[in-house]
Amino acid sequence: MSWIFGAYSRTGKLKRYDEFISDPILHSFESKNCYILSGGNPQTCLKTALDDGTICFICGYGIDAEGILSARQWLPYLSNEHSLETLDGHFAVVMINRDQVSCFNDQSCKRNLYFHETDTDVIFTSELSLIRKCRRPEIDFRVLGSYWHSYYPTTFKSYFQAVHALGTSGRAKLNPGLSISYEPWLPREGKDLVAALIDSTLALSKSGTPIAIGLSGGMDCRALYALYLFTGVELTAISYGDMDSIDLQIPSQITGSLNRPFRHISYEQTEPRDSWQAAIDYLDATSLMMNPVNYGYTRLYSLIAETSKLYVSGYWGEIYRMRYNWHYLFSTFKLSKLDYAWLARVLYQPSYPIFTSDVALTLYRGFKEELSSALSEMPPLASYPNARWLDLFFTRYALHAFNLPKLAYFDRFLIDHMPYMQGSVMSAHFSYGMFKEIRERLHRQIIREYYPRLEKFSLALADISAPYHWNQYALKVKLNLHLRKHPYSRISRADTFLIQNRENILDLLSSQRVREYPAYNYPLLKALVSNYYQGQNSLRTPLIKWLGFELGR
Repeated sequence: MSWIFGAYSRTGKLKRYDEFISDPILHSFESKNCYILSGGNPQTCLKTALDDGTICFICGYGIDAEGILSARQWLPYLSNEHSLETLDGHFAVVMINRDQVSCFNDQSCKRNLYFHETDTDVIFTSELSLIRKCRRPEIDFRVLGSYWHSYYPTTFKSYFQAVHALGTSGRAKLNPGLSISYEPWLPREGKDLVAALIDSTLALSKSGTPIAIGLSGGMDCRALYALYLFTGVELTAISYGDMDSIDLQIPSQITGSLNRPFRHISYEQTEPRDSWQAAIDYLDATSLMMNPVNYGYTRLYSLIAETSKLYVSGYWGEIYRMRYNWHYLFSTFKLSKLDYAWLARVLYQPSYPIFTSDVALTLYRGFKEELSSALSEMPPLASYPNARWLDLFFTRYALHAFNLPKLAYFDRFLIDHMPYMQGSVMSAHFSYGMFKEIRERLHRQIIREYYPRLEKFSLALADISAPYHWNQYALKVKLNLHLRKHPYSRISRADTFLIQNRENILDLLSSQRVREYPAYNYPLLKALVSNYYQGQNSLRTPLIKWLGFELGR
């Protein structure tokens, strides 16, 4: 993990927090009133200086027309803070000059910085878990409501009390008072969508470093794979999961037919000896609300990094095919404009009742209040067609929510580049015709023009496949019909984890820490755990959600 941590004294007496940092330190700075430390992956942990003596720490990576920025190439952007908004990538920047600290992040808030202030000092860091360890802040259940009840949270606020965070294109100034601002994300004029995606994808190839790409039977990663095959870069396709899935068999067929490098990594290969401790370590490093079963990605990324330090995934490509959510398609045919009530119904996620009635009410009110606040910052509904307005709302909040703090945690091993998630690509998306997206024009045009041999391979989704010319909506309908007759028979990873760790979970449930936590309705929580282990498998999701909260708080 590339990380930054700093402390700023308001009294002239600098307090150290070094005991909470266990990773090796790559870069440091210290003055009378401030010290800054950074470490992690050398690719995504840089330090440089401007001509005026400003010291700059960079956590993450930036991309411009020349590719991934080196420390020297960062200098013109750091000299003009507004130019940082033009960069792709995911990054957080901390600069210090004459005891004034300035902080910035990328335009989509895929990286964030967190601040906790007292009368005597302010600590700031890219890792929310470090603030939790240093200060033990209480949970703000009102803000947590947006994370707990929403399909994706509609806020950039931290769910810890007195902890502040940046937003999209965020800025913070510290000297000694703390001021924070951000710019709600809006599309920028630039290239057309096809050109933007090509440039975003091939930016990594300019480094000359071998690239790994996640490849499945779907459409999103196949378009990216076509571009790399066309350019002839050194490339290894990676599939992750169980090979009894058709979705993972097709990549093997593609790479075998083309005689290209391929590597399959199974769930078994990423399974640690002690999955319970692995889950604890993962939540300890990433904070609450993360899925504890995702600990396997830690091992996955380390395995990929054995052969490549650059990893490309097709994550988020569905939004460019209007397939991310059925509501996108339905909203296109909705005659009236969207409103708060409609969006609240789409986003609201009911949760199993494990909290007291007062806390539950606070969570629900927090969901409503944060959604209302987010909507107040959106352009008028009349300024976009329904589906495009939803895209904008989704882009502003979901990228941040789905990737933090996971993205920062996993890049301890490599750079995880997601071309579809870059600002230049997302901006171009808003001038691309919706009818083209329903037809998957972007993906199919790239494959046809750059590597048409990929058209002969079937598309797949989970356990079913169809000829390449099938639209993904049709493929999804086919999967739903298939599952009605042939429900999944394999045990999910979540169930495997819960069954293997039954005794650990029961011990956690009966611990004094849980029994006496005032926010819990303990009888209801106890019933959740008991009912799951008595055979109510439908309770796996709320049980996993509770574990993510409890192990991370």
